Amino acid sequence: MIRNEQVVLKVKVNNNFIIEQINFIRTQWLRFDIYIGQHISKILGDEQTNELIKHLKENSTQERIIIQLQHQRFWLQYLPGNEGYLIEFLIYNPFETFSLSNKFSFELLELSEDGIILTNSFGQIIYANSAFCKLSKYSLDNLAGKMFYPIFIHSENYSAYISKDVCNDKMICMDGSIVPVKIRPKKIQVSENEHIVAYIVNNLTHIQKVENEIWFREQLLESIFFSLQKFLFSKNWTENVSIVFEHLGLAIKASTITLYENFINNHEQLHMKPYAEWINPAIKHHNSSNTTSIPYFPVYEQLFCKLSGGEVYFIEQEEFYYINRTDSAILVPIFVDTQWWGFLCVAFPQPLKIWKTTEIQTFKQIASIIGAAVYQHRIISEQLYLKEKFEQSNRIKTSFLSNISHELRTPLNSIIGFSDLLSKNIPPNEKLNEYIHHIQQNSFKLLKTIDHLIEFAKLESKSSTVHISSFNIHLFLTEMSFVTQQKLIKENKKIQVNLNCNDQQWEITTDRKKLKQIYEHLIDNAIKYTYSGLIEIGCLEKKDFYEFYILDTGIGIDPTRQQMFFKSFNQQDVELFRTKAGLGIGLTITQKLVALLQGKISLQSTPNKGTIFFVQLPKIIAPNTVKLSEITENDETEIIYVYDNDDELYTKLYSILRLQYTKVKRVRQLNEIQSDASYIIVNMNHTNTNLQKELNTITQKFPSAKIITHQYKNTATIMQKMSFSKNEDQSYWNILSKIKMSTIKKT
Repeated sequence: MIRNEQVVLKVKVNNNFIIEQINFIRTQWLRFDIYIGQHISKILGDEQTNELIKHLKENSTQERIIIQLQHQRFWLQYLPGNEGYLIEFLIYNPFETFSLSNKFSFELLELSEDGIILTNSFGQIIYANSAFCKLSKYSLDNLAGKMFYPIFIHSENYSAYISKDVCNDKMICMDGSIVPVKIRPKKIQVSENEHIVAYIVNNLTHIQKVENEIWFREQLLESIFFSLQKFLFSKNWTENVSIVFEHLGLAIKASTITLYENFINNHEQLHMKPYAEWINPAIKHHNSSNTTSIPYFPVYEQLFCKLSGGEVYFIEQEEFYYINRTDSAILVPIFVDTQWWGFLCVAFPQPLKIWKTTEIQTFKQIASIIGAAVYQHRIISEQLYLKEKFEQSNRIKTSFLSNISHELRTPLNSIIGFSDLLSKNIPPNEKLNEYIHHIQQNSFKLLKTIDHLIEFAKLESKSSTVHISSFNIHLFLTEMSFVTQQKLIKENKKIQVNLNCNDQQWEITTDRKKLKQIYEHLIDNAIKYTYSGLIEIGCLEKKDFYEFYILDTGIGIDPTRQQMFFKSFNQQDVELFRTKAGLGIGLTITQKLVALLQGKISLQSTPNKGTIFFVQLPKIIAPNTVKLSEITENDETEIIYVYDNDDELYTKLYSILRLQYTKVKRVRQLNEIQSDASYIIVNMNHTNTNLQKELNTITQKFPSAKIITHQYKNTATIMQKMSFSKNEDQSYWNILSKIKMSTIKKT
């Protein structure tokens, strides 16, 4: 037996090479199963078995034959009486062969800083460089002949490494320590029948430390971003304190994190008071401090000086036991704006902890975030307080305007009523009638101004409600055209009024009263600044909305002033402010009303040529986006039928009734009236000769319906009754009162 040879297996086989007896076996190096009755080819393989038989035939006269294949050597010995063969399997170390080979230089391997080992095909270590010996704490003599895989914890089959390019594993050193390593195997063919496997082993200890440090810094950064998210992007940061502290504490393995706030007690003494605390559940036998507050002076004067000056304070062992009750802690001051608010206490269970710079910077960042969150909370609280005060002020303003409206309306109505009474009961006197006319005219203007102020206050305080109903656009614009004509007559202006509505069947679902208010403001504006030409009222149908418009040929608006036109208390020109009546809030109210109806308002104007106001409204207003008024059951069931052959008179009656009732129907024949009628208004000057007889039939047919009759022939007759009154709406209400409309319930 030569140097470094070891017997692995000795068996007895018969002439058919079947194992009859196992004499010796080293299971440590055996890579296959062996048992009695097994053919030798199961151990050697078919190729080597054939080679063995060949040698036997060629050397049949010899008693002992040596066969060498790769790193294996076989000793065959004849047994007496042709009873078979005795076979010894040996493994040898071809170290000297490699060292003398030109294909391989061990001197180069010794220069490598990485560990390098070589194994034969059985996995037996045949060489290790100095770097690997230093890493594994084995000597070369200790490694020679040992198998590669037992050195590694999780590797039971070293051949598995050959099929992988890179493997990460843990190596057990000679002293029992465990080293993380990276292994890169490489199969090297050294001869036609021989190969070895080279393993390059890198020590990952330093890399793992770096990776752990990177991971730790990532955890700290994540805690900072988490604090930002929970503290600065939430309405109430105090609800998230425990969540943030838990996230940070688990990342850095702290025992407790406590937030202290400064406060002054009843004796004007400055104290530190726990605001919030997190305790690590993994650390046993830790109790938080039950102290409600701790005075800074005189015991903790040094602590006060450090923290109030913006410096970090370190606590070691039993120092300041009442503050943290742990071995080591760091106190980081918290400033709100420029004021010292308190401090953050982060405690650890181990004594004399070495604080990393990254940890200190992280605590400072989180302390700054807490300070910003406290400041933000103060600002939000102040804003909420100011908002509440503002809303309260608006409610008081609305209440005041409502009360003052009542107080002003009552004497104004008395003035208007008594003026009307004087005009009807005194002897004709031109001068006196002129005075009465001035009283009534200015009273109505003042009443209108009060109405504007009240509407403006309601819109500003968002207390205005919306009554949604469907109505005919052509009929509505006809009414607005009639209103415009009457206003022009009152102003004594000769201006043509046009109506443009392509389809008389168009219907819109919105608040009719508020749309009328919008038109009245725009009509007043057009009349005020138009002296000749025309005013056109119209509507155009678009895809999803109707576009109402009012066109005038007035003085127009300068382009530089158009952007300021919808602002409160603004008129087109300063000089006009002295000559034109009004507060300058009509268009502001109009804009707010349009917005309330989910629409848009715009204008096109050219100086000295005219102006067009466009109002875009949805065909059907979405009821879930506006504040709706409460509609009583009676409002929904009361239906008014109007039987009148005068179109202008019906239009005016309809416009007034629609302000208070959602269902007003016009009939051309009395037999069109249905059983749902609550009120029936009949013009007795109708051309129907059988009118009285048909009324009697209706009375018997619908006994619950209230029939109201009047005998006005047409609109001209009504205008004569208006005489000196310049407010047509009020006059119509007086007329309706005379025809017993006061019995109808108002909403």
